[in-house]
Amino acid sequence: MGKVIGIPIELNLSWFVIFGLLFWSLSGFLFPTLIPRLSSLSYATMGGIATLLFFASLVFHELSHSFVGQHYGIKVDRIVLFLFGGVSETSQEMPNAKAEFWVAVAGPLSSIFLCFFFFLFSLVLLPFSGPAALVSQWLGLINLVLALFNLLPGFPLDGGRVLRSLIWRFSGNQRFATRIASRTGQVLAGGLMIWGVIRLFTGNFLGGMWIFFLGWLLLSAAANEYSELVLRQALGRVKVSELMSREVKVVSPDLSLEEAVHEYFLRYPFGGYPVADPRFEGNILGIVTLSQIREVPREEWGLRRVSQVMLPLVKEDALSEEDDVATALLKFRTTGLGRLPVLVDHQLIGILSQSDVIRWLNAHPELSRED
Repeated sequence: MGKVIGIPIELNLSWFVIFGLLFWSLSGFLFPTLIPRLSSLSYATMGGIATLLFFASLVFHELSHSFVGQHYGIKVDRIVLFLFGGVSETSQEMPNAKAEFWVAVAGPLSSIFLCFFFFLFSLVLLPFSGPAALVSQWLGLINLVLALFNLLPGFPLDGGRVLRSLIWRFSGNQRFATRIASRTGQVLAGGLMIWGVIRLFTGNFLGGMWIFFLGWLLLSAAANEYSELVLRQALGRVKVSELMSREVKVVSPDLSLEEAVHEYFLRYPFGGYPVADPRFEGNILGIVTLSQIREVPREEWGLRRVSQVMLPLVKEDALSEEDDVATALLKFRTTGLGRLPVLVDHQLIGILSQSDVIRWLNAHPELSRED
């Protein structure tokens, strides 16, 4: 979709569903009910503008989180708009309770700001255009609802993160704070699901289904947040050098894709390999994966070289042997790769795979057990 202040904005496919539903409900029901006897084009214009500005408000909400996060050294990888709103994705942990508090409150405060802006703007518009004023009033109201909903004290909502930051600040224990905020989020999610079921059986099918699935999403997210923290803390005590494989098979960039498949992918049980020039031993150029090769038509495998399809190595995506495995786990997620090279002074000394991490966890279940 594009970038704002250097942060990619992406649309999940489910976003188009909610965009269509919101446009349909505003232009087909709400606005005709509040201001009757306008043309269909007028209602469609009102609905389109309101829907677009609502999603612009969501982006503004997430950008507020991101802007404050950058102040505390938190790099936001991207903002994704999806069926239930928006989310800022980052591969970093909050450094302390203060940072989490201010990053969390930034979103609701931005929505409250937009609420006042749109309500005041509607007063300016009212003498000139009733429909335009109505759209602005609706935007003010929906931003107020967005702020209040996000301030509910259930993880992973903004209010839940504020709750965690306060407990973390006064207890000094992030894990304890996360457990309490997660449990609160699960209770809140359960309440939403019950409310959704009640509305289902009282005639509001669409609204009931919406609330039920929102509750289900929050329930899953609340439980996952705590589980992931426990896992990260366990892996944070283990160095990459303890789990990595030092005997690494390296692919030459001059091999054809046909040769790479037969000599490596069909012979060894790995989905990706480092690519290095044999003339500069250990100096890695990139990563080649089977999925990249499959994107090339089969009849071209004998003509194309590994260097033409490999993913060039980005220094930030490589690991150091002194990195902890929690850092590696985040890099697995952000890169989408199943194996990451371990470098010392740009020289390849080993490789860490997700399988290595899973084997370690299976061998040490007590270290990742939840309280």
